[in-house]
Order: sequence, then C-alpha cells, then structure tokens
Amino acid sequence: DASYVKLRELSASYHVGAVGGNGDWKIGFVGRNLKTWAKFHGFDPEGGTGSGPLNSATLSGVSSYSYPKMRTYTVQLSTSF
Repeated sequence: DASYVKLRELSASYHVGAVGGNGDWKIGFVGRNLKTWAKFHGFDPEGGTGSGPLNSATLSGVSSYSYPKMRTYTVQLSTSF
C-alpha cells in the first residue's frame, strides 16, 4: 500500500480594519508542507527520482532518499489606504 495523505498548504487570514483611523489592515498566516500521514518509512513518499519512463517521482516507485520539501511558515500583513 503506497497511499498517503499530505496537508500541503493551510492559509488563514483575519480582517482587522482601520488601526488608529488609518488603512484597512489584514493579517494572515500560510503554512506549507505541514504534515504527511503515511506508512512509508523514508523521509517523504514524493521524494523519489523524477527520471525514467513515467517522469514522475510519485509514480516511479523508486525512492532516492532525498530530503523532503521544507516546511515553511509565512506571516502576511497588508493594508490599503
């Protein structure tokens, strides 16, 4: 069984409104590559070789033991005047 579930991206934002009577502010958060649920014992079930007849790391079935995609967190702050 090579199935897996991955929480690839999660995004949330909050509309703050005017701060001190200025602007229309919004704050947000984005998380990428947060969690993988799999019975695979390597780093990442998608971390195979991208060469071969299928040209896909997911479909080739050969693990290259490369590092998984980085987990990143981003905070966003935006406004308009």
